[in-house]
Amino acid sequence: MEKVAKKKKRSSFAVGAMVLAGAGFVSKFLGAIYRIPLTNILGAEGIGMYQLVFPIYALMLTLSSGGVPSAIARLVAERSGVNDEEGAKKVFFSSAVLLTLFGGIAVLSLVLLARPLAALQGNEALRYGYYAIAPAILIVAGSAYFKGWFQGNLDMMPSAYTQLIEQGVKMGAGLFLSAYLMRYGIIYAVVGAILGITVSELISFIVMFVIYIRKGNSLKIPSDIGLKENMTDILKVALPITLSGLVFPLVQFIDSVLIVNALTFFGVEKSRSTALYGLLTGPVNSLVNMPVVLTLALSVAIVPVVSVNRIKRDADAVKEKCNTALKLSYMLGVPSFLGIFVLAELIMKILYPTLSLEDITISTTLLRVSSVSILFLSEVQIYTSLLQALDKTKIGIISLSVAALFKVILVVALVGYLGILGAAVASVASYLMIATFDKIYMRKYLGKDDPLVKDVSKILVSGLIMTLFVYISARFIPNIYVSLIVSILIGVAIYLVCMVLFKVMNDKELESVPFGKLLRYVGKKIRFWEK
Repeated sequence: MEKVAKKKKRSSFAVGAMVLAGAGFVSKFLGAIYRIPLTNILGAEGIGMYQLVFPIYALMLTLSSGGVPSAIARLVAERSGVNDEEGAKKVFFSSAVLLTLFGGIAVLSLVLLARPLAALQGNEALRYGYYAIAPAILIVAGSAYFKGWFQGNLDMMPSAYTQLIEQGVKMGAGLFLSAYLMRYGIIYAVVGAILGITVSELISFIVMFVIYIRKGNSLKIPSDIGLKENMTDILKVALPITLSGLVFPLVQFIDSVLIVNALTFFGVEKSRSTALYGLLTGPVNSLVNMPVVLTLALSVAIVPVVSVNRIKRDADAVKEKCNTALKLSYMLGVPSFLGIFVLAELIMKILYPTLSLEDITISTTLLRVSSVSILFLSEVQIYTSLLQALDKTKIGIISLSVAALFKVILVVALVGYLGILGAAVASVASYLMIATFDKIYMRKYLGKDDPLVKDVSKILVSGLIMTLFVYISARFIPNIYVSLIVSILIGVAIYLVCMVLFKVMNDKELESVPFGKLLRYVGKKIRFWEK
C-alpha cells in the first residue's frame, strides 16, 4: 500500500512538473506578446524608460529572494521525507522571517537609491518608476515562501496557476493604466505600466495565500521555530543558486547604464538614446525571445531524463539524449532565425504600426542582427540544462560570467562606432561565446558525434531552401498582411517537407515527439525510392 502511495505521489509530481514547465512556457510567451501593444501605447521612448527599470528590479528580486524558494523546497522535502512535519513547518516559518527581512531591505534600498539610479541611467524621471515597482519586491518575497512550501511537498500546481494569473493581470492592468495615463504624459503612462506589475504580484500573492489556507495548512507558528539553525540551512542552499542567477541581471543593469549614456556621450540626444535602447530591449528582444521560449520548454524537460541516465552510469543513453536535445534545438532555432531575418521588415510594420518610419528601419536592422542570437540562445539553454543534469553547473556559471564581462567590453567598444547596432552585435557575440565554450566542454566530456554534425548540416540546408521560398513569396505579394501570413505558411510547409525528405530524425526519435507517427508515415510516402 505504501509503495502504491509513493508511486502515485511520484506520478502526480511528474504531471505537476510538466504543468509547471508548460505554465512557464505560456507565461514567457504572453510576456513577449505583451510588449507589442505596450510598445504601441508607449512609443519608442516610453518603452525605453519601461525597459530601463527592469534590470534594477530583476537585480533586487535576485538579491532578496533569488534561490530561496528552491532552498525551501529542498529542505521541506527532506524534512517531510523522514516524516518530520514539524521540522518542515519550522523551515517554512523561518523562511518567512528571512524573506520578509530581505524583501524589506531591498524595498527600502530601492526607494532610497531611486533618484541616483535614475540619474545614473540618464533619466531622473525614472525614479517614479522605481517607487511604483518597489512594493512588488516584498510581495514577490512573500509569494516565494509559499511557492517553496508547495514545491517541497511535491505540489507544483499552485505555482503554475499563479504564474498564469500573474501574467494575465499584468497584461490587463498594465495596458489599461498605461493607455489611461498617457493623456498626462509619457512618464505617467510608463508608471502606469509598471504599477500593473505590482498589482499582478499582489493578486498572485493573495491567490497563493488562499490556496495555502484552503489546503488545510495552519498559520499557527511553533513555539520554537529554530530560526538561527533553519536560516543557516536555507542560506547554504540558496546562496550558490542566487550567485549564479545574478549574472544576467547584473549585465542587464550595466547595459541599461552603458548603452544610454554611451549614445548620449557620442552626440545622440538623451530622449533619443532612451528610445533606441527601448527599440532594442522592447520590440526586438521580445521577438527574438519568442522562438527561444520553445527551446526553454525543451531544456526543462531534458534535465530529469539525462539525470536518471547519469545516475545509472549509462553513458550511451546520456550521449543519445544530449544529442537528440541539441538536434531539436537546431530544428527550432534555424528556421526561426532565418524566417525572422527575411521577414523582419514585414513583422515590424505589422506589429508596431505606431512607430515612425525611421524607427521601423532601425528596428528592422536591429532585428536582423539580433535574430542570429536565436541560434546561440537555443544552444545555450540546452547546454545549460545538460550541464545541470550532468552535475557540471559550475562550468555553465564560468562561461556565463566570462561572456558577461566580454559583452560589457564589446558594448563600450562598439556603441561609439555602430551606435545602438553595436549593442546588438555585442549581445550576439556574447551568446556565441557561451555556446562555443559549452560546446567545447561537452564535446570533451561526451566525445564528438558525427551523425549529429551530419543532421545539423541537413537542418541548415532545409532552412536555406525554406528561406528561398519565403523570400520569393514576401517579395512578390504586395499586401503586407497577406504576404506575412502566406510566407510563414509556405515556409513551415517547405521546411517540414525538407526535414522529412532528408530524414533528419530517425524512427526512434520520431516516436518521442508530437505527431511522430504521422511524420514517419508521410516520410515513407515522400521517400518512395526507399521501397
